[in-house]
Amino acid sequence: MLFKLIKFELKKLLSGTFLKILLAILLIANIVMCGIYTYDYSRRWALGDGYWTWKENVEELAAEYLQNPKVFIYEIESLEKLAEERAANLGSLTDEEQHKLSYYKAVYRSMARDEIIDANLKETVRYSRAILNNFSPYGDKNQVYNYTYYYYVAQIYEELNEKIEVEPHLVFGWEYFFGYKAEFMLAAVMAIASCVSLVLNDRKSGFFQIGSTCRYGRKTTAAAKFIAMAVFFALISLLFFITTLITVGVLCGYSTPNTPVQTISSLEYVNYNITITGALVISLGMKTLALMILGACVFFVSVLTKSTVLGYASGVVITVISYLSKDLNVLETGQMKFLNLWSVYNFDDFMSTFRSINIGGAVVELGTVLAVIASVCILISFGAALLFYATRNKKAALLGQRRHFITEKLSSFKKAFKHPLEIKKATKESFNVSRYRYLSLTMYELSKHRFMYLALILLFVLKIVTSVNYYNFKEYTADRIYKQYIDQIGGPYTEEKEAFIREEYKRCNEIAAKKDEMDALFWEDKIDHKEYQEFMIEHLTTESQLKALNELSNLCSYFKMMYNEHGVYGSFLYTTGYEAFAQQGVDWILLVFICIFACRMYLSEYTTTASGSSMYTLIQTTEKGRLCLFKNKLFILTVTSIVLWIIFKAIDFTCLLTSYEMPDMSAYLFSMRAYMNSFVHENILTHIIVITLMSLIGTISFTLIFLSLGTMLKKSLLVYSVSAMIIAVPYVIVNLGTEVFGLFDITQLYDTDRLYRLSLDIFSSPLWAFIFIVFLGAGSILLTMFSAKRIRRGTN
Repeated sequence: MLFKLIKFELKKLLSGTFLKILLAILLIANIVMCGIYTYDYSRRWALGDGYWTWKENVEELAAEYLQNPKVFIYEIESLEKLAEERAANLGSLTDEEQHKLSYYKAVYRSMARDEIIDANLKETVRYSRAILNNFSPYGDKNQVYNYTYYYYVAQIYEELNEKIEVEPHLVFGWEYFFGYKAEFMLAAVMAIASCVSLVLNDRKSGFFQIGSTCRYGRKTTAAAKFIAMAVFFALISLLFFITTLITVGVLCGYSTPNTPVQTISSLEYVNYNITITGALVISLGMKTLALMILGACVFFVSVLTKSTVLGYASGVVITVISYLSKDLNVLETGQMKFLNLWSVYNFDDFMSTFRSINIGGAVVELGTVLAVIASVCILISFGAALLFYATRNKKAALLGQRRHFITEKLSSFKKAFKHPLEIKKATKESFNVSRYRYLSLTMYELSKHRFMYLALILLFVLKIVTSVNYYNFKEYTADRIYKQYIDQIGGPYTEEKEAFIREEYKRCNEIAAKKDEMDALFWEDKIDHKEYQEFMIEHLTTESQLKALNELSNLCSYFKMMYNEHGVYGSFLYTTGYEAFAQQGVDWILLVFICIFACRMYLSEYTTTASGSSMYTLIQTTEKGRLCLFKNKLFILTVTSIVLWIIFKAIDFTCLLTSYEMPDMSAYLFSMRAYMNSFVHENILTHIIVITLMSLIGTISFTLIFLSLGTMLKKSLLVYSVSAMIIAVPYVIVNLGTEVFGLFDITQLYDTDRLYRLSLDIFSSPLWAFIFIVFLGAGSILLTMFSAKRIRRGTN
């Protein structure tokens, strides 16, 4: 009976039109995203050449390595020595020489994996044993844990090093497969949708009432649904696994999988002696387990609440919290943060090294903790399915009474906070027409959204705190020394300045070269401690100076190259302040507030009143009132957004200018290498003005887009869900490594400098940034006009 029910539930899932279309869309999206990720990273790795061209070159070099490894290593050392000599003379390797060195290094890293792994694991063991000497196995719990942890690390990697043997061969393809991390986001969407549908679809179709009449059908059906969910999640994991595997294979191909997984550089410290094939099997199991944990939580919420909205919401909340927890350091070792669904789903994150957590001073491997957590979640969810999936009528009545009681309490609470302009029931004592007769529509709209304006006070305080904290200048030695050089040679490039840098570089190298000699003299007691200490202080300063001089040397080469191409020299600038401004990122406080305010502006008219209808039903009966109301809301929202943007920018610029020293505003923008493909005669001040105005256009566009969504979609949950997806999906994809999606990331409306630089990096021109802003601006205006047209016709 149970087996037949499982087949029936799986058949319902696989035959559902919505789920089939959603699965097809998500699989196609996974192929596209994985393809872009793989192509983008393989192109960078291949230094701009096609990946297969690069692969042919390294295959030839691999054969060369097998013939004579010593000659191969000598070639690498010769190129590195040549690079050092060129740097000493303010030069660099040619593009051809740099390509050759990169190819040789890439081949060496693959062909000599056995020696590299052996050296790295021995270094890990040596480091762990050195730390053990500083800890005692007796003491507080943290000390005991640290001692035991490093004892295990030393033991595990020492044994592992003895077992691993790698034959010289090229390793390719697997790095991209295990490094692709956007897959979980798509698989999670499918898992949440299928889980909610599985639990609640019977209630919508009416089949639940039939099943509830069967004495044994309720629990059996609940068990069948839970088991069907597990089987379906295994299928989902397999499908996404296969599409990713095939996509990377088509674009890059794979080396043999019958080698230790440690041959993949990102998985070098996996603490198990398994092959790449074994890692693939474990990876597939972990993907299924991550989806099962997510599904168990969503199943639990859906069964208890019997609400589609709360079911979807719980899945989204769990996924978002899991994503954010990736960067949390709960313990000193920071390993608890890997107990999140994103890391569990991605083998590269969870299994890349030996991980454990401190439980009462004991070292408990993270895999064991994961197994316990997964078991608890699944058992609790399964128990809830058996107990609450088909609640008896008596229990349902009791639950209904409780809900009715809560509803009454909420209604009485709302009455205590009635809208100040809400017209009371028409009686002689309470109704005063004169109070409302001359109240303008604008003032009425402002009063309706007064809580949003009250929230602005808190936002202003929060913005000031975050800006002051971000622009809190912290001086570092290297930064201070670089500024000292800029104070001496700042301004446009000249040959005299280059000669000064060369002399300083020579002087610092001479001091650095004396270290071995001074060390020997000190240990032979030929110089006293004071003299040696003075030298060491000078030597440490010299190291920081060499870093600054190396950067200035590279700038000299860069300026000469730009002069040859464009006939204009760049300037030496102190750019710490400008970099703080450029790297500020998205202003999430402003973005989230405008999103909520814009979406809420028209949603308030669709709210159901006590009469069972909405205010918009009444507005529909007026010919001119519809468009008049829309224009009024548009005016209020646009003015609020612009004023808020001006205040927030003023706060940012005030904090910036009071904490940092800005570079010469008249200098050419291309003086900073991040902007080398910008317009040649564009200066820094012009650039700041341009990206600031672009940010203003973006803010207005953002406002119009989300106001239009509110007018057209009507449903609060739908409006906020679509808005959140428009904001979050491109942002998450970009942060998972697929940088090219940043060109279409709507959050770049608030980080226009990054959009500008991204356009320079990918297209070697800033034009895409302007096209993107203009496109969004025009699109938002057309969307607003379309919404206004629908409202004017009364068809919205």
